Amino acid sequence: MKRFKIRAMLIATLMITAYSCADSVKKQEINPLWGMWVQNFPQTSTKNEIMFNDDSTGFVFNVDTLVYETQWKGENEIEIQYKSNNNATLNGYTIKYKAEVVEDTLTLQEEISGKLTRYIRIRQ
Repeated sequence: MKRFKIRAMLIATLMITAYSCADSVKKQEINPLWGMWVQNFPQTSTKNEIMFNDDSTGFVFNVDTLVYETQWKGENEIEIQYKSNNNATLNGYTIKYKAEVVEDTLTLQEEISGKLTRYIRIRQ
């Protein structure tokens, strides 16, 4: 009987501990920028895409060809640093943008020039 009470207390303690640990685990927040986006404004003759990963890296593709690797930070105001192995125009530049995500549309507006680019999310 004594063993049964000890086991019951041990099980109860383990259950309480497991519940409190599970309750304290915070769900990972999902940044609305994460994912692959295809440019739809201004219109281009080729397919331009931009990708934002959850580890603050990303990519810019033109016709499925890698043009830039990126490092980015921020949410509503973001900074994107462009890196290119083929010395493309933005190689080494960091540009600040105002970013807005509404449903599946991403709008990036360059802070200095005011240039506006709009993208549609690619769903998989």
